[in-house]
Amino acid sequence: MRLLFSWHAAVVGPYRRYVECLASLPGNQVLLLTPPRWFEGNRWVEAGAQTHESFRWVTLPVSNERDHIQFTYHGLEGVLREFQPDTAFIYEEPWSRAMAQHLWLLKKDFSRARTVFYSYQNIYNRYGWPHWAIEWLCHRLVQGAVVAG
Repeated sequence: MRLLFSWHAAVVGPYRRYVECLASLPGNQVLLLTPPRWFEGNRWVEAGAQTHESFRWVTLPVSNERDHIQFTYHGLEGVLREFQPDTAFIYEEPWSRAMAQHLWLLKKDFSRARTVFYSYQNIYNRYGWPHWAIEWLCHRLVQGAVVAG
């Protein structure tokens, strides 16, 4: 299975353990997508070396790089075209602009790709436009969700 794992916070070393475990499963080809740096734990964390034995790691520049709800990737469509994922695990909140960007491109060009999202917030909350619409679409277009809490 060709698995795209997109998570802005995976620039932090210990967070990549999840990706390493998925990549160790037989038959999985994993591509990790992160920004080159992210503001995490009140400091900038650089992606660092992007060579791993078990998975491929690509960094793309982002807009609004300090905002985990408003950021988007520059060049995501090219990465998707080159990698051709069977499954996309978008480790972003379902109301974020990054989720909207991933869903738009995946459903437009890779309609067979299964999509899973992650959410840390497991309570009902009302969001302003466009975030309530993104969340509504996400819940209707994805095939799975991982919810913490």
